[in-house]
Amino acid sequence: MRSGPLRTSILILEANVTRNSVGSQVTEYKPTRCVRVEVVPKGGGRRQVDGEIAYPYTKTFRMRIYQKITERDRLTYNGEQYRILSIEDNTELQMKTVEAEKVEE
Repeated sequence: MRSGPLRTSILILEANVTRNSVGSQVTEYKPTRCVRVEVVPKGGGRRQVDGEIAYPYTKTFRMRIYQKITERDRLTYNGEQYRILSIEDNTELQMKTVEAEKVEE
């Protein structure tokens, strides 16, 4: 195992889905834990969303495989929130690779 590249701390926000008084679902994110990761920036591509050109900003986060994280959770890195797109486990390296996209809300 290599611990050298895990230099950056991020905050994992856990999704909590509740129903409000009207009956619609409301998702709130609460901070659960801080983990050490390796951040790999990725180039932003161009895509069309609702008839407009958008430039999504994505990053790859590598962390230890034992970290509990789901695709419903969010990440906070440098004060920005990221939506998780995919999670891949690499048992050979004991690492988990998380692809995330910056939330533009």
